[in-house]
Amino acid sequence: MQKKTKRLITGVPGVFLTICLLSGMAMIRKNKAIEQEQILSSSGFHMERADTPDELAKIAAMPQRKLVAKKLGNKIEWTYADSKYCKCVFTGNEKEYQRFKGEASVRWGESLPWWVPLPH
Repeated sequence: MQKKTKRLITGVPGVFLTICLLSGMAMIRKNKAIEQEQILSSSGFHMERADTPDELAKIAAMPQRKLVAKKLGNKIEWTYADSKYCKCVFTGNEKEYQRFKGEASVRWGESLPWWVPLPH
C-alpha cells in the first residue's frame, strides 16, 4: 500500500508541471498569433472574420498562421489564415506585404520570423 501512495504523490506533481508547461506554451502561441495579426492589420492587410461554420471550415483548410503568396494574373495576393484564435483570414497585395515586412523587421530586428517568406 505504501508504494502505491508514493507513486501517486510523485505522479501528481509531474502531471501538474506538465499541465502548467503545456498551458504556458499554448499562451505563448496565442500571444504570438495576436502580435502577428496586429502587424498584418497595421500594415494594411484586410481582415475577414468567419461568421458561419462553412466559412470557418474554408479558413481551417488553408495553411495556418503563415503568409502565403498566390499569383493572380500578374499580381500577387498574400493570405494569412487563423482558424483557432481570431477565426479570420487576412489578405493583402504586394504593397501591404512590403509594409508588413518593414514593420515586422523593426519589431523583431533584422531577422524576420519563420512565417514571413523571403522574396523570390
